[in-house]
Order: sequence, then C-alpha cells, then structure tokens
Amino acid sequence: MSCRRVTDSTAVYQAEALSWLKENKNPAALAGNRFHNTANAIEAVQQLYAAGAVRVEVIVTHNEPERIAKDGGSYADELEVTFPKGKAKSVIPVIKILKPNNAEDIDFEKAITETEQGDEPFLVWGLWWD
Repeated sequence: MSCRRVTDSTAVYQAEALSWLKENKNPAALAGNRFHNTANAIEAVQQLYAAGAVRVEVIVTHNEPERIAKDGGSYADELEVTFPKGKAKSVIPVIKILKPNNAEDIDFEKAITETEQGDEPFLVWGLWWD
C-alpha cells in the first residue's frame, strides 16, 4: 500500500485510493452513504483510472483507534483525482456520474472547455461526499 506513515493515529493523511480500499477491512470504507460498500468504491476508483486519471488519492480523516476496532478500518469521504488536461473529456463525465456533493458547484461542460484552454498539464480535483 502506498501511503504515508502516520505516527498520530488520528492525523489526516492521503493514500493511493485503490490500494487503500483493497487493504481496508472496513466494509464501507469510502463515502458509505454514496457507495454503500467498499467494493462499489473500488469500482468507482477503477472507473476514474480507466477514464484517464493518473492518480486517485483518498483523504483519510477518520482513523480513530475506536473506529478501526469497531469497523475494521479507517473511513474517508473525500478523493483527490489527478488527470492530464487532455483526458478531461473522459474523466469529468465519470466524476459527474459519481455524484460528489460538490458537483452542484461545478459546471461540467464549462469545466471541460476551460480545461482545454488552460496551461496546466494536469488537473487536480477534490471530490467529497457527505
């Protein structure tokens, strides 16, 4: 698993999402209210990679020892998706289908157009579910 070692068990950290999800024993490790179970969350991350994302990281904010003991692993409700701007037309529709809570703030068609015009080679989008 490619994640950063954390010495404070309640500290927020980021990890590559697919590895983290596969190794996490929590049955609903990522946005349980949206994906319902870890298997569905794994499928969502795989869809992002298949669409052209070069990195998908999970932002782990709930890793208290009590939670890990009770649920079998840490919990997160946020992803950070990195993709080349040339893949915006394939990645952004997948993001839209995943229905993150912050999607209401995104004009997806405008985002695709603006992405194509920008100078940055990669885009990093944060997605979260409540």
